[in-house]
Order: sequence, then structure tokens, then C-alpha cells
Amino acid sequence: MSTLTLKLFGSPEIFIDGEPVTGFHSAKSRLLLYYLATIRRSHSRASLAGFLWGDLPDKNASNNLRKSLTNLRKLVNGYLSIDRESVALASVDPSQIDVQEFETLADTSSAAVSDLEKAAALYKGDFLEGFYVRDAPEIENWILGERARLKEIFRSLLLRLIQAHHAAGDPASALEVARRLLALDPLQENVHRLLMKLHAELGQRSQALAQYKACVTLLSAELDLPPEPETTALYTQIYTGAFLSSSTASPLSEKEDNRDDARDLLGDKVRRFWIDGVLHQASHLAAPLHLEWTIDLSLVDHPWADLPSPPLSQTSGGQRLGLLDTFYAADRALLILGTAGAGKTISLLNLADKLLQQAAADPLQPTPVVLPLSSWSNSKAPLDQWIVAQLTVRYQIPARLGQRWLLENKLVLMLDGLDEVQRRDQADCIRAINRFRDLHGLTGLVVCCRKGVISAQETKLRLGSALELHPLTLSQAKAYLSQTTPQLHTLQQALSQHAWLQEMIQSPLLLNLLAVSWQDQNGTMMTQDELLQRFVDDAFTQQPTQNPVQTAQVKPLLQWLAGRMREHNLTVYYFETMQPSWLNDRRSRFIYLFLTRLLIAGLLGVGMALLYRAGTLDQPQFRLELFAIAGSWLPLDSLWQETIGFMILAQMHWIFATLIDFWWFERRRQHVDESLFSRKQALLLILLHAAVSLGYIVLVALPFDSAVISFFAGTLHVYFLTVALGYWSYSQSYRTDIRPSASLGWSWRGAGVGGIFGLTLGLIFTAFGNPVEYILLVIPAAVITGGLRRIGLEQSYRPNQGIYATARNALIGGVTQGAVPLLLFGWTSTAEFTLITSLVAAGIGSLLFGGATLIKHGILRLLLYLERGLPFYLADFLDDLSYLIRRIGGGYIFFHQLLQDYFASSDFSSPANSPKNADE
Repeated sequence: MSTLTLKLFGSPEIFIDGEPVTGFHSAKSRLLLYYLATIRRSHSRASLAGFLWGDLPDKNASNNLRKSLTNLRKLVNGYLSIDRESVALASVDPSQIDVQEFETLADTSSAAVSDLEKAAALYKGDFLEGFYVRDAPEIENWILGERARLKEIFRSLLLRLIQAHHAAGDPASALEVARRLLALDPLQENVHRLLMKLHAELGQRSQALAQYKACVTLLSAELDLPPEPETTALYTQIYTGAFLSSSTASPLSEKEDNRDDARDLLGDKVRRFWIDGVLHQASHLAAPLHLEWTIDLSLVDHPWADLPSPPLSQTSGGQRLGLLDTFYAADRALLILGTAGAGKTISLLNLADKLLQQAAADPLQPTPVVLPLSSWSNSKAPLDQWIVAQLTVRYQIPARLGQRWLLENKLVLMLDGLDEVQRRDQADCIRAINRFRDLHGLTGLVVCCRKGVISAQETKLRLGSALELHPLTLSQAKAYLSQTTPQLHTLQQALSQHAWLQEMIQSPLLLNLLAVSWQDQNGTMMTQDELLQRFVDDAFTQQPTQNPVQTAQVKPLLQWLAGRMREHNLTVYYFETMQPSWLNDRRSRFIYLFLTRLLIAGLLGVGMALLYRAGTLDQPQFRLELFAIAGSWLPLDSLWQETIGFMILAQMHWIFATLIDFWWFERRRQHVDESLFSRKQALLLILLHAAVSLGYIVLVALPFDSAVISFFAGTLHVYFLTVALGYWSYSQSYRTDIRPSASLGWSWRGAGVGGIFGLTLGLIFTAFGNPVEYILLVIPAAVITGGLRRIGLEQSYRPNQGIYATARNALIGGVTQGAVPLLLFGWTSTAEFTLITSLVAAGIGSLLFGGATLIKHGILRLLLYLERGLPFYLADFLDDLSYLIRRIGGGYIFFHQLLQDYFASSDFSSPANSPKNADE
């Protein structure tokens, strides 16, 4: 039989009996063979079709897969095992596939030096180097993931080979391998130190010092960073001759070499935010109990669930597995289930704490990172993109670094609150997690969810195991109560007599609250809501608020906050998440839209009027009689009368636009998810705004001025009103109208679109005079406006961070835009023209890059203050309620989900202060 050989390192090649294989009808047919060769197991046809053609309907994807398999049969007949359900690469020895042989040789820690050298020789380049499939992001993610995984294996292999050569007394060979290691990533400063040491051991002092200088130059050019103190100290030792060879001059150990300061920083934040900020603060109320759980593989899509004896057990050698061991037994992919208050989040954070301890002791271990899933519904992005974005906005990890960690499997993702994802999106979220598992199967993953949500889904999570937390038993509760205080003997007796109490104490949180509240109740029976009310009342009594907002006002405010968080499916509350949808009624929302649009329009109207004044100073023939009539009542010169008349008429114009905006927003609100409308509906909105502009021309301008001038004025309104407001409003809703920005980026595509827009607008402005002058003014401003893009902020690291960042971006946008006319015309035009155009450009730039957002947020806060009494100093107010609400970074979270549910379902405006009926 012929021999099939695949070389997948470097540029991929396929041979049969030494002859290259050609004739693949597409890149995806080649990739299918590479995929089967890399992941040597049977694959279902459905999974292969979804992987290769996930953007197509199932039928089309299946047809494409069938064509590719037919193509492969012709080329590598006899090496494929294909049936109606599955596909696999068979009859190929691992030694015939360089990737398989490489992993086999590098797998054992006791491999001989010859095996390590043979494995290193196989690595002729990155995995599938130069191979690319167009418009296939999932395939690209898989290739990048495999490439990073194999590169990390190769990196570890080279380190072992360096250690082996050094231990054998051959520093020259170790030096050659170290050079190859540095070529993988020239920014590895620790490898530069390793090379300096090896040069010094060989007596090559000048080469060691030159290596240091090369390191310093590279770090400065690429990262704008100085070398680490350890590198400088080593340089000083070598320079002064204090560095000793042999015994004291040892290369870095693998553990030292792999220390990642950025991941250490991430671990510190996870510990500060979640372990110290949530887990330890909750310890005074969380029951010191060893919660019981069982393993249920039927709740997950386990790959080996069909075996007679699944490979996962809850015990080992008769001993119950701990939480950490259960996580590893589940192949580091675990689902934690339970009822509300059962301890799911506490269990997840306990596991995160143990993983943090491991990562601190061994830098080769991945770093756990806690991410609430509730915000996934905001973007519905592929999970890897969402994770990278969350790492940026929650932990300030640069996107490139987050992507690299994902590809290199250096994180354990602790995803809390799948049940808090919008109900309509839960199935999509599960599919997103499964797709992520297909692409990043080696990344550790823990998901928390209520069991009822998981049981109701048709699609199961593709994880290693499901851990279901048991409710507390009566015996556990009594044992706990007997260890706390003797005064609780009446509660123990009541537990034996009342079924409703037995049901209540199944939750660790409620058991603790019951134990605290029972001591002063003389055995009075309480419902769950009464118990929570007792806890809240005690909290206010023991820690009265020091805020000017009175305690009597705090409960209604917390009721409102909890209700809005539940309505908008939020676990963590950030100031920047507040939107006009948080307002109570239609009247308030109309006032919000009217004030925000009118104020923004007023500022734009002022800018347009000032531009009119600047343009007509030297071109009086273009002055409009209509504007002069509108401002004739003012005791000013004629040009200022026209300018202010322009402002007045512009405001009237924008009032009509605001009414259209309100109608549009109300129609959007009628959709459950306020989703975007179709293009036809978007066109309708733009036509409505255009109709207002045309009406301005026909009904207002024509009776007073010439058709040319009226058309010019109307065209300006079409541009400023139809494009600026019409398109802008189309992309917004009551839930998305306020969009704080974390920073400003640059888009060349946007700059090109802005340039085209600026050219057409500049041509319109040339009606005033010198065409070159106006084109030079408008085009640079439009290019900057289109090119600068605001990078959105989902959550913040400190309170009001998004608002402060937006204000900074508004300032940057204003300064950037205002500088354009100043630089262009500061030496050629009149001072008044330059000053006006600079101020107008600065004002528009500020509005576009954050000023409008600040206006909206400020008006919303004012309306919430008038409507709900929401304090302006909101951070101080919430910080003062630390016994009920905890701060997580820049956000706030209720002490427990049950507490949030209690406030959300209560009516503190009534005298009874009792929870509302759930059916109301």
C-alpha cells in the first residue's frame, strides 16, 4: 500500500510515496485533510460541515462537505474512513504526520536529548504557515489556536533542551538552542538574560554586553519600555566581572522563565475584586458548611457519556473528591448547578481561589478570571471576542494580550450567571459556549447556572461534567445550628415541626439569615420575605446611613435600582449602564428626548448660524432675507440679526425633528428587544427627516428669498439633519441611546467615507465664494471625524470611569477639530473668520466624540433625580450601603441575588412595606 505523508509545520505539504499530492478543488478541501490529520479521532459530518461552512444553511454546508469528501477520496483513497454519520483519517501512522510525531517525542518529561533534538528538527515553521481560508474567522481561530499551542510546546521543548545541554556541560549547544528560542519571540526579555548568561559562561563578555544593548534597543523601539531591573543587574555583574561562571551562573529555570507579570496583575485583580471583595466579605453570612453535590453527566453533552462506565466519578478510592479535584476530573470543563441561594457563585469563587493559589505557586498554571455572563446579551458576539472585550473593560487587559492568552490556553474562564442572560438569548449563549469549546477545547472553563434553566434547554453545554449542589438537609442544618449558639434550640425544634422552615433552610444564605434573626424573635414564624425584611431592617438599624439621603428614602431607591437591574438583566450595576429606558413613563422619556435633542440641536444651530455669519461677511449677496426678518426685533446690527434669526429658525426646525425622533423611539420600544428595524424602515426615517428639510425650503425660505439661495439653505439642512440625526437615531433605542466611550481609535475606512462626505459638503459651501478655501476647510475636518472612532465601554474599573473617559474624548475631539481651521487659515484669512470656524469645528468635534453623550447622561441623571430622588453623588450613596451592596471595580452588586429579588419585588411606597404579589 502507498504511504501518505503530511508535513504541516511551515508551508503545508502532502505526499504519497514521496510525490506531491495536487488536485484539491478548494482550500477547504485541503483544510479538511489537515484537520483530520491534526485531531485524530472520528468527527461527525454535522460538526465538520458546521466548522467549515458555518455561515451557510445546513443543507448547503452538507452538500459542500460531500463534494470535498468526494475530492479527497480521489486523492487519498484508502486513508479515509467515511460512513453516513462520521469521517476519520485512518491507516496513517503518527510518524507519517510531522505534528503527531512532534507531539509524541515532546510529550514525556523524561525524553532523551536525541528525542528532543529530533522533535525540534521537525518544527520547520509555524503550523500551516502561509495557509489561509478567506472569510472564515472560525477556521482562522482554530489555526491560530493550534499554532499557539504547538509553539508553546516547542518553546517548552527548547527550554528543556537548553537545560539538558547545560547540565551535560555543553553551553555552546545550549547557546545555539537559546538563539532559536529567542527567534520565536524577540521580546522575551528573560531569554535575552539567558543568552547573556550563556555568553558569559563561554567567556564571550563582549557578546553578552552586546546582547544587553540589543535587548534595550528592541524594548525601547517596540514597547517603549526600559529593561527589567534583573536584566540591568545582570549586565552590571557581567560588565564588572562579578558574574561567576560554572556554579553561580546558571540559566533561568523553566519556572522563572515563564513568569508572566501581566497575568500576575490579572490574578491580583481577580483576587481583589472577587475573592476579597465578594467571597471573603460574604463569609460572615455564608454557612461554614461542606456542601454536598453529585455528578450528573446527563446534564451536559459529554463526549464519553455513551460508555458503560463514564470516566468521571464523584469519589476516588472511596474518598469524596474535593472541588478542585472534581474540576480536573471533568477535564477542566465544569458546569455548577443549583437553586437560588444554593451556593453556586460561592462555590465558583472558592474554586477560583484555589486556582489562584496554584497559579501563584506555579507560573505555568493558567490564571482564573471571573466574568459575569449577563452582559453577553448586549453584544451576542462570538464568545472569544466577548471574552477579550470583557478582559479589556473589566480588567484593563489589552485586547492583543487577551487574544494571545486565549490562544495559548493561559486562562481558566469562570463564567457566572448563565441563568442571568436574557431568556430569549440563553439558547444562543449555550451555542456560543459550545462553539468556543470547539475552537478552544484546552482552555479551562467553569459555568454557573440554575438547574431549571439548563433542564429547559434543548441544546446541552459541551462540558466535561455537571456538578449539582444539593440543598441543605435537615441534619446538616441542625448540626450547624448546634455549633453556633445554644439560644437556637427553639429553632431546631421548630425545624422538626414545620415543613416551610425545612424548605427555607435548604439555602445556606437563608439558614444564616434565619439563625441571625431568630434569636430576637422568641420563636416567631417568618416567611422568606419576612426573614429578608428582618435582615434589611437590622442592617439599617446597626449601620444607619451617613448620607444626606435619609434612610426612609433608601429603601424605595434600592427597590427602584433592583427592579431596573432585573428588567435590564444586570448582575452588576454601573452608572454608565443607565439609559432612558430606566425612566418610569412615556412622559419622562419624551422630556428626555426633547431636552437632549433640543440642546444638541441648539448647539449645532449656533454653529451653523456662526458659519453663516463668517461666510457672508465677504459675500453679502448670499445673505437671506428670511433670517433678517426672524431677527429684526433685536437691537443689533443687521448681520447679527440674521445670525440669531438663523438660530431661531434652526431650533424650530429641530423641534419637528425631535417629534419624529420620539415617534421612532416609541416604535422601537414596542419591539421586545428593541432590535434594529429593516433597511426599508431606516429609509422611511431618513425620508421623514428629508421631508422636514424640503418643507423648510418650499414653505419657509422660498417666499422670502431666491430659489438658489433657498435650495442652498435647504441642502445644508438635509446634510446636517437627515444624515446627522436621521442615521444616528436609526441605530439607537431607549436602551442604547447613551454610549460612553473608553478611548478613541482610528479607522482608515471611516476616514475615507468622511473624506467623500467632506468633499460633497465642501462643494456645497463653495456657493459662498472661494471653492479651494472651503474644500480645504471641510475635507480635513470630515476625514478626522470619520477616521476617529469611539471605542465603547461596557463596564468600568472605577465609578464614573466611562463618564470621565467620555469627557476626555470630547476634549480631544474638540481640540483636534478646532485645530484644523486654525492651522489652515490662521495666516491667510481674517481673524473673525478663523476664530468662528475654529470654535464651531471644536464644538462639533466635542459633540461627536463625547459631548452629546455627556449631555444625554446629565439630563438623564437630572430627570432621575426629579422623578426618583436619585442622588447626584451616587457613588458616595452606594458606598454608604456596603452592608447591602458591594462594589466590584467600578460597579455595584447586591449582597446576594435573593436580596436583589427581594428589593425588586417589594413596594416600599406602601405603609406595609411588604413584597408585592409575584403574579401582579
